[in-house]
Amino acid sequence: MLQTGAKNYGGHLGPTKLPQSESDPRITLEPNFYYTQEDALWKYCEREKIGWNVCMPGPILGAVPDAAMNAAFPLAVYAAVSRKLGEVFEFPGGSDSWQFNSSMSSSMMNAYMEEWAVLTSGAENEKFNAFD
Repeated sequence: MLQTGAKNYGGHLGPTKLPQSESDPRITLEPNFYYTQEDALWKYCEREKIGWNVCMPGPILGAVPDAAMNAAFPLAVYAAVSRKLGEVFEFPGGSDSWQFNSSMSSSMMNAYMEEWAVLTSGAENEKFNAFD
């Protein structure tokens, strides 16, 4: 079971098409270590004759310690600072940001999906998006 993420679809490079599909082609504008990891996983599993799964959540929301890319933490800090300053807690971006299509993943849903993937024989050797 390899967990990668939205970088599979170029999410780190800017807006992507939504919905995203597991069959979407690789984004080759720059090197992507997810692809190297996938290739190594597939080669290892083929050699060892075992199954694999790749799960690709979007930005993960949840209470996970030391998760620098967790969008919930900066939002919580912004809320705390707004409260301390006595300011209204409102969306900090412009209308383009507010209307921007996005898909995120809760840590709990992601965990359930990954558990399902590795315990379900019909899911063997498949990639799965994980957005809720």
